[in-house]
This record gives sequence, C-alpha cells and structure tokens, in this order.
Amino acid sequence: MYSKFFLSTFLKICNIGNQKIMIFDSISLKKHLLVCLLIFGFSIGIKAQFRTGNYWKKTRNELVFGIGPSNFLGELGGKDAIGKDISPRDLEISETKFVINAGWRYYIQRTMAIRTTLYYGMVSGNDKDTKEPFRQGRNLSFKSPIYEFSSIFEYYVLEAKQGRMYKVRGTKTNASFIVGVCPFLGIGAFYFNPKAQYKGKWVALQPLGTEGQGLRVGTKLYPRYSYCIPMGITIRYPLNQSTALELELGFRKTFTDYIDDVSTSYYDNDSLRAARGDAAADLADRSLVDSPAGSASGDQRGDFTERDSYMFGVVTFNYKISKKRGFRRIKSRRSLPSF
Repeated sequence: MYSKFFLSTFLKICNIGNQKIMIFDSISLKKHLLVCLLIFGFSIGIKAQFRTGNYWKKTRNELVFGIGPSNFLGELGGKDAIGKDISPRDLEISETKFVINAGWRYYIQRTMAIRTTLYYGMVSGNDKDTKEPFRQGRNLSFKSPIYEFSSIFEYYVLEAKQGRMYKVRGTKTNASFIVGVCPFLGIGAFYFNPKAQYKGKWVALQPLGTEGQGLRVGTKLYPRYSYCIPMGITIRYPLNQSTALELELGFRKTFTDYIDDVSTSYYDNDSLRAARGDAAADLADRSLVDSPAGSASGDQRGDFTERDSYMFGVVTFNYKISKKRGFRRIKSRRSLPSF
C-alpha cells in the first residue's frame, strides 16, 4: 500500500549506489513531492470528516453519572422577609444538602439530545434560619428525600468540540478545547416524604395530617408524589473523544406545596390530638410563646398560592458508548488504493 509507493518514490528521487547519491531532475522531483502532499492532505481531510462529520452518529448514546449540592425554596426558613415564589433571594445556603444522579443521553441530532435521568437528593428547611418574625415564631422544620425521574430535552447553542488533532510546527502542541453551553427543559415525576424530629426520632409528617387533612370536610392526605418541570443550563468540557465533564445548574418547578408539609392553615390542635395523637398535635403547632403570629384554628400556617421548588447543581461525568461495527466501516473508507 503506502510503503510501496513511498519507497518507489524515494528510490526515484535518490539512487544510492557506490557511495554516490544521484538527484533526478527537478521537474520529476516536484511531481512526486506534490503527489505525496496531496495524499497526506487527503488523509487528514478524511480523518477530520470522521471525527466531526458523522462521527456523532456512531456515539449518540452516552452514560451520565454525577454528584453535587441541592437546595429548597418553600415556606420554611429563607431570607429575613416574607418570601416570594421562585426567588433566589429566599435561598438558604445553610440548608444545602446533596444530590446524586445516573442517566442516559441519546443524541437525536448533533446538537440536540434527550436525557433520561434518575436523581436522588435531600432537601430541608428550618424557620430558625430566618429573622422574619412570622416564620421565626412559627418554628417549623423538616427534611425530605427527593427521588426524581425526568426526561429532558437539551440543545447545544455552543457545541463542545475537541480542538487541534495534529502537532504543527511553529504552533502549540497541546490540544485546545471549546466549552459547550446547553440550555435544557423537560418534565419529570418525583417522590418526597417530609419528616421532622420528635423526641429524638425523625417522624414522617404526611400520615399525621398536621393541617387537618382527612379531618376537615372534603380533604384527604396529600400524595407524596408530584410532577416537576426541570429547567436550567449545562456547561460541557470535553476531556477527550469519549469522555466529558459537565456542570448542570437546574431548577425544578413543582406542582405541590407539601414538600415541607406546610401549605394552608392551622387545624384545631385539641381535635388533632384526639384524632391523630400527641405527635401530630405537637408537630403541627411548634410556635414559640412570644410568636407574633397566631396558631389557633384557621390562622395562617403556609401559603397555598405558591408551590414549592428545589434546585440541583450537579457535576457529571459523561462517557460515550461507541458502535464497534460502525468504526470498522468508517475505517475501511479511509483506505487508499495501492500502487
């Protein structure tokens, strides 16, 4: 193949014998050098097309694993003022917990993908974190796991590409990289289970009906699952042709106001104690003696007009799964005719 052609070309250029080197005429030499340069350039072009043309079709499946911080926006805790829905100012950094995820990404186009992911994280809130009088006097707290299964559409407005492949004389030899930027939007379902500490133990709040769910006429215990709309942005940094690191900054708009077990108003505490026991009554009303807000039946306990939300910030490792047969077919096209 290549070796025979280059050998014959070299021997035509230089005739080695009897310790003498004979140089052919300059016209013949230029022709052979031109052919060599064209072949080299053609091979580079094929290689580049292999990497940047249809290569994504052979690696359109990708595994995703990640870990990072999580946080919560709801009724409990927050800034030293009355909170507002979807307000980053109401974020309580001290209540930051963790999240891990595992997922599968499928590229439907070179710059578009569908990612299906399972998340497990923790969120929490505590009225002791704020100096706002009503919340601080209410004195409620909780923690809850979040199990989320979501499907997300991703669009790379800036595609992540690995940079220079070849060492070029007079230039830097290290490969350069371009960081990818990808906004995303999706839909998901999640399970939660708010708990609070009571006599040294973590007690599930939903079965207690702390706001009289199931006791008030026309009410029942709220479900511990809901739907969410994941949205955010991902920044991608390719490590090599098969792996990449990503920073995912995601916000979840939910359709429940009970992740923290606080939503509407207080229920008569004596009736709650008689129906559900001491734990239900004590955890429903933990207000401080000097609280400016009342805790009698009907007094405000939460704000049902605003839904809870949570956030994930995940650093993920991504690994492309290649099709071996596809690689062999592409390699066969790169072969050049032998001379």
